[in-house]
Amino acid sequence: MSIRSLYIIGNGFDLHHEIKSRYKDFSEWLKDNDFAVYQKIITLYGEEIVNDDWWSDFETSLGHLNVREIIEHHSWLNQPSDDDLEKMRAVDTMGGAWDIQTNVGETIECIKSSFHRWIDSLSPAKSELKIHIDSTDSYFINFNYTLTLENTYDISPKQVCHIHGSYNDEEYIIGHGRSMEEIEEEARPYLEPYNNHIDPSEYGIDAIDDEITENTKQEMIAQVISIRKPVEKLIKKLDPLFEQLGEVETITILGLSFSNVDMPYLKAIFERIPLGARLTISCRTKKDKENINDKMKDYQFKYKLVELDELQIIKPYKLFEEERELIK
Repeated sequence: MSIRSLYIIGNGFDLHHEIKSRYKDFSEWLKDNDFAVYQKIITLYGEEIVNDDWWSDFETSLGHLNVREIIEHHSWLNQPSDDDLEKMRAVDTMGGAWDIQTNVGETIECIKSSFHRWIDSLSPAKSELKIHIDSTDSYFINFNYTLTLENTYDISPKQVCHIHGSYNDEEYIIGHGRSMEEIEEEARPYLEPYNNHIDPSEYGIDAIDDEITENTKQEMIAQVISIRKPVEKLIKKLDPLFEQLGEVETITILGLSFSNVDMPYLKAIFERIPLGARLTISCRTKKDKENINDKMKDYQFKYKLVELDELQIIKPYKLFEEERELIK
């Protein structure tokens, strides 16, 4: 298939069609439909942390747990007591790790499951808000899970790549973009043991890792990684598409936030398209415009910023305004 036009679709595209697909909408849905999971999120991340700002950047927020504090808490709960008889028992060095699996792991799985149910419950796009899209010799990289392109615009599924999964898929890919190195650094104790015989009680459990704490730490790291988007793997899936981008003439980016987790995908695409390609990017607010301009400084493309309303096929107020001018 020859690709002359490439479309990159983000959540702003669905929002334009009045689909309630903001992460804040997810939080409201949880309160009404799965309050137990909403409470689990509050408990895990902290009531003072989970506010409107936290929800507005939900996926990034998922990666920002108080990692070391959680490790210390579950390690401490599983340390043997000072009682002499207690010291004689065989210590279960995996106790803290099991606790992390139960508490953190269960919450993460509940978040993923509830997110899937919420996406599947979303109302369809309003067709009267359609914008102009040319599907001839076009391909669509869709960051959304909905079938707005297929159902509202009659785009062939063969022309659409849902990079994070789509309606009725067994699993939707959500998560943060933090690296393993960042998370491991947060999980480190204040001191590192210099041999296997050092007594962590000399420094306090939060200062140095004994075997119980080390096992707890490794499980905590694994759980935080389990809710990380495998961006590198997903970009690799696009390799067959990348081979066809050399003749792309136009790129249209609609409703993408240009968040940090989006940029690796855009970087991979921008590296493979001709510099002469015409680039159009939608933005909605002054803040969006500033963010896009800042992120595009790294690239030499000339681009045009537009609002999705400008691209709408039927502009609901235009006829009325023209008639009013005629009346005058």
